[in-house]
Amino acid sequence: MEEILEKGMADFEGKGVDVYYKNGAIHVKLQEALMFKPASSALDDSGKKALKNLADALNQYPNLKFSVIGNTDSVMYKGKGMDNWSLSTERANSVVRILRDDYKVNPARITSGGRGKYDPVASNSTPEGRAQNRRIEIILYPDYEKIYQAVQQGSAK
Repeated sequence: MEEILEKGMADFEGKGVDVYYKNGAIHVKLQEALMFKPASSALDDSGKKALKNLADALNQYPNLKFSVIGNTDSVMYKGKGMDNWSLSTERANSVVRILRDDYKVNPARITSGGRGKYDPVASNSTPEGRAQNRRIEIILYPDYEKIYQAVQQGSAK
């Protein structure tokens, strides 16, 4: 799965996409600069194109479940009645809507959420660090049913 994702996202290498394995799951990190205008939850065309490639890979594994998580930096956002947490959540929801509506990913497979400023990957004391913290993370979970079946078959022998 990781190889398929990396191939699908290769067009975006060095442009704000990172695919990696962490804590038993595959992560796809999409930076704000690729996905959204600052302080907006509306997806840019480049973000939609990245999601198209991602959806093509995801649709090859129709039973795979995943989460879409929005993240922000610590600079206080106040707009349209939202705060950082609301912005992070709405960005994740925008990604889910595109995957569901435009690229026909089954929404029963998706969990959406936002972490606001509470899961930084870099220091918020520099512009570069804040840019790294403004991201969407898509976390792909293993097919636990298949793992369980394999364990059961192994213990039956």
